[in-house]
Amino acid sequence: WNVDQPSPVNGWPGGSAALSCNFTHPPTSGPTRILWLKDSGEVGVVVLNCTVKTLGQECSAGAGWKGRVSLEGDLQQSNGALRLRDLRLSDTGPYYCRLELLENSTRGFTFVYPRLLNVSMVEPVSIRNLSSSAGSSGAVLLMCVAGGSPVPSLTLFSPTGSTVPNLPSTSPGQLSAVLHSPVPPGNYTCVANNTAGQETRTIWLEGDTPEASHGGHSVWVYILVPLSVLVAIATSLALFLWRRKGVSGPEDSHPVMGEEHIYMNTVCKAGQLKRPQGRDLTYENTKW
Repeated sequence: WNVDQPSPVNGWPGGSAALSCNFTHPPTSGPTRILWLKDSGEVGVVVLNCTVKTLGQECSAGAGWKGRVSLEGDLQQSNGALRLRDLRLSDTGPYYCRLELLENSTRGFTFVYPRLLNVSMVEPVSIRNLSSSAGSSGAVLLMCVAGGSPVPSLTLFSPTGSTVPNLPSTSPGQLSAVLHSPVPPGNYTCVANNTAGQETRTIWLEGDTPEASHGGHSVWVYILVPLSVLVAIATSLALFLWRRKGVSGPEDSHPVMGEEHIYMNTVCKAGQLKRPQGRDLTYENTKW
């Protein structure tokens, strides 16, 4: 004969739990009855009493357990698992799977195996906050805060599904992680787990580029510097053309009385033209 030795089972008020009792036995013998008892394997409170029949098994619940317990397994399949529903704090304690065997009409054996059930108050897990903030040198700080009883464990996943290393935490139910620049864009997921369940929450990060990691000003520098150079060139060219036009003047212009004109660095007034000493002044192919 051999019976499994499972770990303790945890539950919470209003929930359900299964206590296993899997066994093997020689083909020439088998259990004729299974008793589930609480607190003691000899004189404990009867939880469930099942007898093996030719076509199955017949079970009856003990006083105070009716409607809350049932045999989940099949004794003919070497499975005597017990299912408990609508758990109460008072259900905490050791349970015993007692197998009674009949070798012949005069000789029988009893095998008793303990199972431990812990029922405790729990608070369903919930993620209360998942936020991001800017750090130094383009880094991003992620923080996930969750509540529940027992205190949930937290895991942060990147957009690719890999685990993000977290910083040491001094507060239960809190996880912090630093994403160094450049930060890959996408959904970052926080997963919180405890014995009462699991909850997930995601946050979208835009990520950054090498330019953004330098404070976000380089993009504007790359735009404004060439634009400033173009404006300076255009301004210089316009000024050059304006000055050239002002010095040479139109070819068909004539001096007008009372106006001053500059020709070949000679200043004169119309009607009072004087020839510079040692030089000829040519105006419309006329020498003066």
